[in-house]
Amino acid sequence: MMTQTQRSPSHPCDNIRASLLALALGCTVLVTPAVTQTYTVLHSFNADTSDQPSAGLAIDRSGALYGTTTYTDKGGQDGEAFKMKPSGSGWIFTPLFNFPIAGNIDPRSPLLIGDDGTLYGTLYYNYGCDSCGGVFHLYPPATAPRTALPLWNGQSLHNFTGGSDGGNPSGALLMDNAGNLYGTTEDGGAAGLGTIYQLEHGTWNETVIYSPPGETFGVLPVNGVVSDSAGNLYGVFQRGGPYGPGAVYGLSDSGSGWTEQTIYGFTDGSDGAGPSSVVTDSSGNLYGATTYGGAGQGSTIFKLSHGGGGWTFTTLYNINGTGPCGVRDRLTLDSAGNLYGTTYCDGAYGYGSIFELTPSGGSYAFTDLHDFTNGDDGSYPNGNLVLDAQGNLYGTTFGGGADGGGVVFEVTP
Repeated sequence: MMTQTQRSPSHPCDNIRASLLALALGCTVLVTPAVTQTYTVLHSFNADTSDQPSAGLAIDRSGALYGTTTYTDKGGQDGEAFKMKPSGSGWIFTPLFNFPIAGNIDPRSPLLIGDDGTLYGTLYYNYGCDSCGGVFHLYPPATAPRTALPLWNGQSLHNFTGGSDGGNPSGALLMDNAGNLYGTTEDGGAAGLGTIYQLEHGTWNETVIYSPPGETFGVLPVNGVVSDSAGNLYGVFQRGGPYGPGAVYGLSDSGSGWTEQTIYGFTDGSDGAGPSSVVTDSSGNLYGATTYGGAGQGSTIFKLSHGGGGWTFTTLYNINGTGPCGVRDRLTLDSAGNLYGTTYCDGAYGYGSIFELTPSGGSYAFTDLHDFTNGDDGSYPNGNLVLDAQGNLYGTTFGGGADGGGVVFEVTP
């Protein structure tokens, strides 16, 4: 069993104004109006300190939130790690670490919280190598002697070279019970089309599990991998695949190596195009989203059911929009089977949205939870959402907010 715990282009959709409409395939879907009164900004980022979070959040058992920003007050694309802790009726914001680590900068992926409360993550670039980046570990002073770096200490676990080992890591890391880490790189690999890799716990030696040998297998593995109860890994290629606009893949470990299987190839028809990620449920089914395409040209929300030795693709919902402005990161799946996600620059005002899909009589009911206005509420949500024990949702936006540097937000039931 494994535990799950990018910088976006600068405002590519400023002039896009699209509505989030309900479209369904072969079923009737209930659409619920937006409930903006449940939306609260917990923190607004400021360019004088740090701003523009490109990834979502991680949440620990106490409800504390951990995240990163792309820019810091050092004036460069370095980035900062931070913590937000609930305190009474408010939140305490604490900077944890200012990057770089071993020359690596630009955090684009959510952090992973280890069993000991320390943090793992990836950095997209290196000062000396645009196609490199690395994997890091952050830990508090109580874990190791304090250094001159502020508050927490940082350790480089692996530096990519941009060659066959991969380059430009993106997406959440995955940790197995032995402490090994799994992730994806957008570049490098045998054919320069990206990699899926493992870092062995302790030594942190890298093994490339799979590197697509050509475009018909897949291009641009993004947003990491997820696992099922048997230890199989699943992820997406955002481009390439058998038909060109992306694919979902699976990887199984035979003991002597990993075997790759193309589970589904997108066609840019009613199924959509440019898959952003997948998540898995307790039965081994996969749920995911595309960044554009489908009946509404915004995003398709899909399910891949596993059974009878194969996989069945079903479109659960279509979101109207103008691609690629749709879902850019993983959906969040709760224990009741509800799905939560964000669109990057669709929604009623063209600055992104938050939505929920609820199983309802064999189909899904869609609820528009919030449409961003590029005001104090933020704009361009680019990362994942996390849930606390009470069912509250938390996430980040890349832009907007009172100081224009993005926000951390909460959506309550």
